[in-house]
Amino acid sequence: MHSSPWWEVTSFILQTEKFGLSPDGLPNVVYLTGDTVLTPELSEIRKRFYVVIAVMNLGEARIPLPGYEVPLQITMNGQDAAKLMRELGADMMVPVHFESWHHFMQGAEELRAIFEAEGIADQICWATPGEKKIIA
Repeated sequence: MHSSPWWEVTSFILQTEKFGLSPDGLPNVVYLTGDTVLTPELSEIRKRFYVVIAVMNLGEARIPLPGYEVPLQITMNGQDAAKLMRELGADMMVPVHFESWHHFMQGAEELRAIFEAEGIADQICWATPGEKKIIA
C-alpha cells in the first residue's frame, strides 16, 4: 500500500461487510500499520476507508545499516502516531510492538505521556501481551 523512502512496507487493511459502513458511506476497517514511518501516502487511506481501529507498530525502532551515519528509523514514534490518528480520523489506536527489542527508543511510559500531551489518550487501547482484550 505504501512505502518508506527506503523499502516497500507491508501493511493490512481488514475489511468485511460485517464491519458495515461509516456515516459517509466508507467501509469501516481495521488498519494494521506494520513496521513503517509516517509518510504522506498514509493520509490517503482516509479517502477510501473509515479506520475504526488502527493497530500501530510504534516505539521509534532504529537499526544500524552499513553506509548510514545514524541508525535508520523503521517504526513511528508517538508524535507521528498521534498525527496519523488525526490524519486518518481513526476512532481508536492499539499501540503494539514497542518494547520487546533493544532498538526501540520509546516505551509505554513515554508513549502514554505523548498521547496525553497530544490529546488522544482517551482513544488509546493498551493491550497486555498474553491477555485477551475485547475492543468494542
